[in-house]
Amino acid sequence: GHDMAASSSEQRLVQNADGSLRIVHAGSAGTGDSGNPDDTGAPDDAGGGDAQLAIAETRVRLRVDATPPQSCYRGAELWANYDAATRISRCKDAIERVCRSVCLQESVREPTLALLVRHCQLLGRIPRMAVALKRLVGGCLMVMSAKQGLGVPMPEMAARVGLSLSELKRSTWKVCKANGIRLAQNSSQRQALLTRIADFFQMRRQRGVVCDLASKIWAMAERGWIATGRTWAPLLAACFVLAARAYYFTVDLDSLSKFIVTTEGTLNNRIREVSKLLVSLVSFMPWGYMVTQENVHCYVIFAVEFSDLLFPAGKEFRSRSQAALPPPGSPRKRPRPKGHRDRERDDSVSEEDTVLSDMYSDDLGELPSATAA
Repeated sequence: GHDMAASSSEQRLVQNADGSLRIVHAGSAGTGDSGNPDDTGAPDDAGGGDAQLAIAETRVRLRVDATPPQSCYRGAELWANYDAATRISRCKDAIERVCRSVCLQESVREPTLALLVRHCQLLGRIPRMAVALKRLVGGCLMVMSAKQGLGVPMPEMAARVGLSLSELKRSTWKVCKANGIRLAQNSSQRQALLTRIADFFQMRRQRGVVCDLASKIWAMAERGWIATGRTWAPLLAACFVLAARAYYFTVDLDSLSKFIVTTEGTLNNRIREVSKLLVSLVSFMPWGYMVTQENVHCYVIFAVEFSDLLFPAGKEFRSRSQAALPPPGSPRKRPRPKGHRDRERDDSVSEEDTVLSDMYSDDLGELPSATAA
C-alpha cells in the first residue's frame, strides 16, 4: 500500500490495498524496533499508546481531507456536462417551438441543432442567459432555413423568435462569420414564400398558375430596377396580389401584411410601383390610353407574355419621343397670360382697317350673347 507518514517518529500509519488504515511501529511491518517477530512493538503504557494512536489518526484524517480526491474533479466535470446538456436541450425545445410557429418542416430541426452545437464548440462556451440562447437559436434557424430555401423572411423570423430585427441580423451575421457560411437569395426561397402565402389564404384552385405569374412579375420588377435595394418579401407579396387579381381573386392586404410582418402602407407602395411599371410597358400600344393603375391587373397576363418584346419596344418608343422634342438649348415660345389680347396683326391688313375696327369695337362694346337675345 501507499505509506502516509505521520509526524511521530516512533509509529507510522500504513494504508492497505483496500483503503483501510493500520498502525505499525517504526521497524518493519509486524516487528518491533528489535526486529524480533514476537515483539509487536506495543508500548508498556497502554493508555499512552492509545493517545498517540488517536493523535496520529487525527493528523492523517486532516491531511486526507485537505487534499481533494480525484472524484471531486470528476464530479465537477460531470456537473459541467450536465449543465451543458441541459442548455442544449433548452435550445432544442426552442427550435421545435419556432418551427411550429413558422410552420416549417421537421427536416430543418436536426441541421439547425447541429449548427448550434458546432457554433458553441467554436466559441468554447454555451450561452447561459435566456436572451443569449434566444439570439443563438434565431440566428442558427435563420441561416439553416435560408440554406434550405424555405422562404422565411428575416422580419417574420424575428417576430416569431421574439427579437428585434437588428438583433437577429447581428446574430445571423455572427453565425455566418464563425462558420464560414454565405447566404444568397435564390428562386427556391421566393417559390417557397409564394407557396406559404397560398397556403395561408387556403388557395386551392389555380394555385400553380398564380404562383408562376407572380414569379414572372417579380422577374419584370427586377428588370425594371424595383427590387434593387429593397426588402424582397413585401415586393414578392405585391407581385402575388397582382397575380391573384389577374385571376379574379381577392386578397386581404391587412392579413397578408401581418403574415409577412410588414405594414400595409409598405405593401400598397410596392403594389403601386409594380403597377406603374406595367402601365408604362403597355402605354404606347394603340389601346394604351385605357390602361391605368386601377385596372392594370386586367392586362397583366398580356404584359407578362410579351414582356420580351415590350421592354425593347418601350425603349425605342421613348427614344423616338425624345427625338421629336426641340433641342434643350432652343428658345421656346413663352405662354401668354390668360385674357391677354393679341395685338399682332397680319401684314396684309392695312392701318386704316385696323383703326376702323378699333373704333367700332369701342362704340358698340360687347355684343349680346345668344342666350340674352
